Amino acid sequence: MLSNVIDMDMFISFIIVYLLLSNADEGHAASWSDASAEVEKITMIYKERTDMIPLQNTSKTLYVLLDIELLAINDFDDVAGIIDINTFVTMQWTEEIYFNAYGSNATDTSVTISAASIWKPPLILVNSAGDGTEIVQDQSQVRIHLKSGKCELTENVIFKASCQPNVYFYPLDVHVCSLKLNTRAYSSSELTLNVSSFRKDNFEKNVLWVLRKTYSETLYHDSKSYAKFQITIRRRATNYVINYILPVAILSGLNPFVFILTRYSGERAGYSVTCFLAVVVFMNTTVAPRQGRSILMYYLTGVMITSAVIILAVCFTLVINRKIEEKERKSGPCCCNCFPNQVEDISIPNQQEQNNYPPRGIQALAYRLFYILLMCMPMKCCRHPIELSELRWIHVANIVDISFFIFFFSFEFLQFIFYIIILAQQNSAETEMLDLGHLNA
Repeated sequence: MLSNVIDMDMFISFIIVYLLLSNADEGHAASWSDASAEVEKITMIYKERTDMIPLQNTSKTLYVLLDIELLAINDFDDVAGIIDINTFVTMQWTEEIYFNAYGSNATDTSVTISAASIWKPPLILVNSAGDGTEIVQDQSQVRIHLKSGKCELTENVIFKASCQPNVYFYPLDVHVCSLKLNTRAYSSSELTLNVSSFRKDNFEKNVLWVLRKTYSETLYHDSKSYAKFQITIRRRATNYVINYILPVAILSGLNPFVFILTRYSGERAGYSVTCFLAVVVFMNTTVAPRQGRSILMYYLTGVMITSAVIILAVCFTLVINRKIEEKERKSGPCCCNCFPNQVEDISIPNQQEQNNYPPRGIQALAYRLFYILLMCMPMKCCRHPIELSELRWIHVANIVDISFFIFFFSFEFLQFIFYIIILAQQNSAETEMLDLGHLNA
C-alpha cells in the first residue's frame, strides 16, 4: 500500500514538471529554428512594404514613444553654435501587420530582426548641423514581441545639433540647446511622436561644461508632431577666472602705478605701452568669446581704452619732465608760499605795519588759509608781507602724477567691481530660474 502511494506521488510530480516545461517552451522560442521561422514570416510580410506604416487601418494614428538617455556631452562650439552629444535613443510602437496574420497563433516570445526588413520610424534631427540623415540605420536591430506586436528599437546616436549660443555673461555663460526630432513625410494624424523621458542616469561629466537641467516635450506645428529634448549647460568658469580674467584685472590695477615710477627712470612709456599691448593680445586670443556681445569684451574694451588714455597722460607728464630738466620757469603767474610750518613763519616787515597785521591765534590761522585759497591763481608778483615764490614745474609734475594715479586707479577699480556685480547678479538669477524650473527656451 505504501509503495502505491509513493508511485502515485512520483507520477503527479512528473506530470507537474512536464506541464511546467511545456509552458516554458511556449513562453520562449523552443529553438533557433523556431525563432528563424518567425523572422522569415515577418520578412515575407514586410517584403517591399517597409515604407508603409504597419497599421491594418490606415486611417488610424500610429503612436511612437520616444525615450532618450543622455550619455555624454562630447563638445560644444560656442562660436559656430554646435553641440555634440552622445545618447541612447529608444523607440517603441505597435505593429499590426504580423500581429493580425499570426498573432493569435504566435508564442509569447520576442525575436530580433534587422531594421532593413521591416518598417521603422524615419526620424530625422530637424536642427541638425550635419547632413540630416535618418537616425535609424538599416544595420540596427528591432525586437518584436510576437504575441502583442510591440516593437522596440534602441540606437546609439551621436547628435550634432545647431543652437543659439549666448556668451553675454562669459565665463559664467549658460546655454540652452534643443534636439528637435520629426518624421519626414507623415502628418500628426498618421504618426504622432510621444516623448517618454529624457534620462541622465549614466551621464558622464564633462571637464568643460556642467549639465544643469534636461527637459522634454511634444510639439505640434504645421500638422506635424515634433519631439523636443532640451539640455541646459553651463561653463566651468574656475579655470578662466584664475588664468585669464584675474591676471587682466591685476594688470589693469597695476597700470596706474606708472605715475609712481621715478620720472627720471625712463620706464614710464615702456611700462604703459606693455600694459596696453597685453590687453590687446588677450582680446585676440581664442579664449576670449568671439561670438556676439559679452560683458567681458565690454570690460576688456574699457581696460584697453583706459590704457590708451594712460599712455597719453604719460606723454603729457614727459613733456612736464622735459621742462624740469631744462629748468624752465614760468615768469607770469606766481604762487603764494602758503604752507608755512608755523604762524611765526609769516614775516612782518616793520613795526608800523605790525599794527595793521592780524593778531596771532585763530585769526592768524584764518589769515593764512585765505592765502591757501589763492594758491596757484594767476596774479602779478607784488610785494607783500608774506613771502612769494614762483610756480615751479616740479610742483606741477608732482600734482599731475598724484592726480593721474588717483583718477586712473579709481576708474580701473570701479570697472572691475561693476563687472563682478553684473556676473554675480546673473549667477543668482540663473540659479533661481533653474530651481523654479523656468529656464526653458
